[in-house]
Amino acid sequence: MYFDYEPPPFQIDKKESGPWMTLRCVWNDETARAAAEAGIVGLSVGPENSDLSFLKDLSHLQGFSYLHDGADIGPIHHLVNLRWLGMFNMRGPKVDFTRFPNLEECNLDPWSPTVSRVFEAHWLRRLCLDRLPNKHFSGIANLAWLRRLTIFSGSIETLEPIGGLTHLEYLRIARMRKLRDASAIARLTNLHELKVQDCWGFSTLNHLSSLTRLEELTLDGVGPVDTLTPLATLVNLTRFWLYGIRNTHLVDRGVSVLERLPNLERYWVKVHRATLTGPNRE
Repeated sequence: MYFDYEPPPFQIDKKESGPWMTLRCVWNDETARAAAEAGIVGLSVGPENSDLSFLKDLSHLQGFSYLHDGADIGPIHHLVNLRWLGMFNMRGPKVDFTRFPNLEECNLDPWSPTVSRVFEAHWLRRLCLDRLPNKHFSGIANLAWLRRLTIFSGSIETLEPIGGLTHLEYLRIARMRKLRDASAIARLTNLHELKVQDCWGFSTLNHLSSLTRLEELTLDGVGPVDTLTPLATLVNLTRFWLYGIRNTHLVDRGVSVLERLPNLERYWVKVHRATLTGPNRE
């Protein structure tokens, strides 16, 4: 039996920040009334809405997410109280991020000229970038107050531009298959969590020994790791994962350094065709 289910034109969900509306139809009088009655603080809009002129009446919004290709994004500048912004598949005139002085978090997928001024929002705290070209990577050095950073990129070769982001507490780098120099991570001494995924040139752990506040470390799809000895200084580490396809494995098979870490609760290490787990304490 086949059921033809059609989702409702809009949905309002309770989130920690307040009511959020997900819009699956063109903005109209009905959705405007529902948004006002619910007191929404956030709005997610899909490709049904190529005309965003209605945003001029929603300047109170704290969150906005938009998925479209080719719409006039200009009306977004009415949202002067934004704290969270997500933009997906965006093309068109550049967004002026300086118009959002309260913006804390931004999710941009993929990178495009439309969002290239994001590095002017130097007050950002959390940022996620997908397909960031290497030629634009240097601009990230302006975001000195970032606490969380996620970057997916196939062209970045060095992490040097993030070396000055010393307030970072969370860093995830992924799909950086041309990465050859990750030494800048050594300067990010406030990191609590580090995830490295599908970065085949990432193999030495020497630049991690200074990250004494690190609590979680995930290495997924990196190059062969010679030794875990540099992790001996990570006394706050609670979880460590080394796994992945291709050549990811621990060469010397030695995990004794992990067994001696006082706060380690769990590790999972790939060694050739086997895995080692622990810790194994009496």
